[in-house]
Amino acid sequence: MDPSRRTILRSSALGVGLAVGGCLDASPTGSSPDDDGEDDPNDGDGANGTDSTNGTDGTDDSNTNDGTGSSPEITTVETIDLEPRTDEPPWASDGIGTVALITDADVLERLDAVPTNRTAETVDPFLEETDFETEVLVLVESGGPTMCHDSIEVDDVTFDAQESAITATATVVDSSEGGCGEALAYPASLTRVSFDDRMRPHDAVVTLTDGWGETETVEAAHERVIDPSGLEGGVEPDGDPATIPEPLECSDDDFKRLSSAESVHWGDADAFAMRVDPLEVAHGESVSITMANLTSVKQGTGNDRKFSLEVRTEAGWQEVRGYRAEHGIGYTDEGIIHPPGEGFDWEIELSEAAVEDLYSGLEVCPGLPAGRYRFVYWPLDLAVAFDVLE
Repeated sequence: MDPSRRTILRSSALGVGLAVGGCLDASPTGSSPDDDGEDDPNDGDGANGTDSTNGTDGTDDSNTNDGTGSSPEITTVETIDLEPRTDEPPWASDGIGTVALITDADVLERLDAVPTNRTAETVDPFLEETDFETEVLVLVESGGPTMCHDSIEVDDVTFDAQESAITATATVVDSSEGGCGEALAYPASLTRVSFDDRMRPHDAVVTLTDGWGETETVEAAHERVIDPSGLEGGVEPDGDPATIPEPLECSDDDFKRLSSAESVHWGDADAFAMRVDPLEVAHGESVSITMANLTSVKQGTGNDRKFSLEVRTEAGWQEVRGYRAEHGIGYTDEGIIHPPGEGFDWEIELSEAAVEDLYSGLEVCPGLPAGRYRFVYWPLDLAVAFDVLE
C-alpha cells in the first residue's frame, strides 16, 4: 500500500464531530486520531486534502424562523459613515474597495479599515445598539480623488437565502459642490442589517462604485481584512540550509514512510496565514507554529492533526514519520471552525519521542537529522520552515 495522504482517512466537508467556538483546544498532544484499520471507501483522489469548508460556520444557524423552511426577512437597514482616511489601505493596489461581513463585535478590533482611534464616537455607540443574534454589520471601504469623497451610500440591500448572502450596491459620494483639492481619500461605511429572526449570513456581495466611477463586485467571504504582519514569527529561514542530510532510510522493512506534500503555499493560502517561531532551534528544543483566519467571517478546516513534518534531504522533502500498521492510519472525520483572527497553535519539540507523541500510531525512523524542516498543514497545503542545528 502506498503510504501517502491518498491512502489515509481524511476529513470530509464538515463531517461528524464538528467543533465550534471561539477558543479551540489545538494542543497537538490532546485527543488522538482514530486508527480504525480501514481504508476509506469514499476517499477519492484528495491530493491536496482540502476539506472544502471555507465560508461556513458549521453551527445550527438554520435560515428559518418557524421551522417550515421560510427565510427570515430583512426588517431594517441603517448605515453610518466613518471618517475617511488618507493612508493607502492594503486593497488599493489591486482593487477598488473591500467588504467585510461582521457577525461579532470583537471582529471590528481586528479590521484594518477601522483603526482604534476612529471607533469611539462612531462605531462604539452603533455596536452597543446592535444585537448580533438577529443583526449583522457590513463594512464597505473604497476610495475617491478628493477629500470631499467622504461617504459611501448603500442601497438595494437584500438577502439571498439560497446563497446565505447579503447583497447590496454601494457608491462613493462627493458631498461637496466643488472646490475640493485633489487628495486621495478612503471613505468607509458600516451598515446594520436587521432580520425578523435569528440569522447568520455566510457572505456579503456588494456592487461597489468608487469615486472615479469604476464599478466592481466585491465579495466579503474572500476578502482578507486582517493584516498577517501581526502574527509572531516568520515563514522560512533566509538562504539555503547549512546541512542537507542523506535520504532517510529505515532499517525496518515493515516501516512505511508517509509521503511528503507535492506542492505548498509558503506562509499564506487563501483565507489563512501561518508563521513559525523561532526559525532556528537545536535538537530537543521547541518551535511554535500558528495559523490564523485573516478574513472577517468564520472559516472551516479539518482538525489540527492533519500535518506533515518533513526534512529536506538529498532526495528532496521527506516525512520523518511513518507507520507499521497493516491498514495505515486513520484521521477523525470532523471540521473545525475558526472565527476571524483565530486558528490553530502547535508547539512541537524536536526530539524523536516528542514527535512520535504528536500522533498515535506514527513513528520516527531513523531519527531527526540536522537540517531544514518543513511543517505542512495539508488540508490547505500551507507551510512554514525552520532549521534544526547539529
